[in-house]
Amino acid sequence: MRITNNILSSNLLSNLQKSSNKMIDLQNNISTGEAISKPSDDPSKITAILGLKTNITSMEQWKDNASQALDYMSSVESVTANMTSMLQRLRGLAVQGSNQTNSPEDLGEIKKEADQIIEQLGVMANSQVGSRYIFSGTNTDTAPWPGTGLWTGNTESLSVELGANVSFDISINGQQLFGVNSATGVSDFFTALNNFSTALNNGDYTAVGNSISDLDSLLSSFIDGRAELGAKISRVETINNNLETSIINAQTNLSNLRDTDLAAAIVDYNSTMNTYRAALSVGAQIIQPSLVDFLR
Repeated sequence: MRITNNILSSNLLSNLQKSSNKMIDLQNNISTGEAISKPSDDPSKITAILGLKTNITSMEQWKDNASQALDYMSSVESVTANMTSMLQRLRGLAVQGSNQTNSPEDLGEIKKEADQIIEQLGVMANSQVGSRYIFSGTNTDTAPWPGTGLWTGNTESLSVELGANVSFDISINGQQLFGVNSATGVSDFFTALNNFSTALNNGDYTAVGNSISDLDSLLSSFIDGRAELGAKISRVETINNNLETSIINAQTNLSNLRDTDLAAAIVDYNSTMNTYRAALSVGAQIIQPSLVDFLR
């Protein structure tokens, strides 16, 4: 077979084009830091890379949900902790007021403090975190204790997604916490507080003493509610930490599959560049001028 200048030129240009394309690919790998950016780069790895990216996106959303859930539940815990302290103070006032050595004036002073606490408890029973009422169940846009004094919430769970098919209840049960009668909406909580205030106003030492056991029941309900909430906070903290670890591991795996080995890529680029330059030099010597070039 006769090798003509056209064949030599075509082969040279083809090889130069291959080297040029390889240098472009290596430049992209070095500049982006990614050895695999499209399916054709490595079909065997692209499925695993896309799967890891999807998993990381999902886990980051779940972790964000967990962080928001922790913020929400911590705020609810702060409210219930303050209400518990107020109930404990009311119990102390009940013990003090049940002593029959108190004069009517003494009971009047006790009532003044008790009524202030009771009023504040009423305000805190309609507490919000952001724009959400915390004791209303899923009726978060409605105050649980409107002017009627009857509970308007529900017992449905306020849930967030913390994993694949994992829905977690971050709410506190307002019906149990306040001892709400499901049929009437009347609350043992406010009934006990009103009875205590009335007993002080009437100077009824016996009724004031009876309020102690009522307040103990309210305290027990709040302590139980806070214990359940604390267990939820602990679990979400664990989930949050596990998600953080899983995200780091998945990102490491993704990096191992996708990222460019910069040292190897730079060496390969320099080698390809040297080959390209050598091919240009040798090609200029191999392809000699033709007779036509001399006739021009």
